[in-house]
Amino acid sequence: MHRLPYKSFRWAPAAFALALLAVVAACGDNGLSPDGVARIALHGPAGAALFVGDTARITATPLDMGGRAITGRAVIFSSSAPGIAEVDPATGLVTARTPGTVRITAICDGQSAWMEIRVTLAPVASIVVTPETRTLHPQWTVVLTVALADAAGRPLSGRQVDFASTNSNVAHVDASGVVTAGGVGTATITVTSEGRSDIAFITVTPADVFAVTISPDQRTMSDGTLRQYQAFARDERGFTLGDRPIVWETSDPSVAVVSPTGLVSARVPGGVMITARSGSVAASLPLTVRPHIETIAVTPAKDTLRAGEFSSVEVFLADVGGNRLVDREVTLTSSNPAVIAVFDDGRLRAMNVGAAVVTARSEGRTATVGVTVIETVVFVRLTPTFLTLQKQATFALTVEVLDGMGHVLTGRVVTYESSNPNVATIDAAGVIRAVAKGEAMINATCEGRTGSARVTVP
Repeated sequence: MHRLPYKSFRWAPAAFALALLAVVAACGDNGLSPDGVARIALHGPAGAALFVGDTARITATPLDMGGRAITGRAVIFSSSAPGIAEVDPATGLVTARTPGTVRITAICDGQSAWMEIRVTLAPVASIVVTPETRTLHPQWTVVLTVALADAAGRPLSGRQVDFASTNSNVAHVDASGVVTAGGVGTATITVTSEGRSDIAFITVTPADVFAVTISPDQRTMSDGTLRQYQAFARDERGFTLGDRPIVWETSDPSVAVVSPTGLVSARVPGGVMITARSGSVAASLPLTVRPHIETIAVTPAKDTLRAGEFSSVEVFLADVGGNRLVDREVTLTSSNPAVIAVFDDGRLRAMNVGAAVVTARSEGRTATVGVTVIETVVFVRLTPTFLTLQKQATFALTVEVLDGMGHVLTGRVVTYESSNPNVATIDAAGVIRAVAKGEAMINATCEGRTGSARVTVP
């Protein structure tokens, strides 16, 4: 085995130590020097933890290879996640923003050091509920406002808040803090968040009657008819007080009487006041009793219409003495709206060919009338269209009335006219008579449509 000389073996460790010293110096102050930064010592918040909203300063101390502090060197700070915690680059002041973990790094003369900081939500330290006390009446509500704060007094939001009532029959509270009063009594509402709680005292007392309302608000009746009215006692917020008794009164029993339950019987025409009373609070409804409708008749303006045509009907109402009654509500309906449509203003419109029955109703009385819709005349055709007649000769024109499809329509009234009766005349039956030499136009008209033929007398 070959052996190294003893002198060479003794100097090998010394050469290794010099090489290591050069590497350390290169990692520090760009080369080893007595005052170069070898490492950085960091000091931060206790436990390296902050609550959202907290601030804390991280101190960075540059050290030389001997562990001695170096002054006068600039240190730059940075955050790996500013959204969680941001840091002032010059001062190292850290501000916690949202929960999470962030790394704060300090750099000085090429050397760096870092510290992990955990950011969490600050626990609820106090809870305050307003109002602390409230007196309500049944059905009333109040919204509880909850203020949460941490140990530093900073407001907190987004926390789970629970509400509970000691007596839900008196005061019910929902998940959003709305308290609804039920029966008379007292209840305590407890509000809790993260182990902290506060209370609100609710007292429910009977409400006074503030107003009485009568329904329906219908102020006319016909003699001999009945109508059921209802009355409601209400508090100052308009809530119904269902447990309050109602007393009914009439100002003139000879005109109309009212039962203890609000059933009004109209006896004879006249005026009367119907009153509903709850304690000292009352409401009155003026009621006019009118003669009842004994007869009803309906008459159309036209009983035969063309498609698209508008029309109307007249409705006649009379009392037992035959006197005409006005200002009564009348409804019109059609047995076949596809043929006759009825509008809210009482007009009729012919929609399609066919027949329909229009019914008029008023106060239990009805009357009907039939209406027919026929085809609309579109063309009037004369045959022949050119005609030569000798003087004193006669000729019967052929006249056809047609709809839009070219179908012949029967039963229509046609009128005739000559443009020059001195040349040719035409009678109501459509017979032309030649009178003297010349030319004349014979016109046949039906429902606004006209057809023509030319007559020449040589």
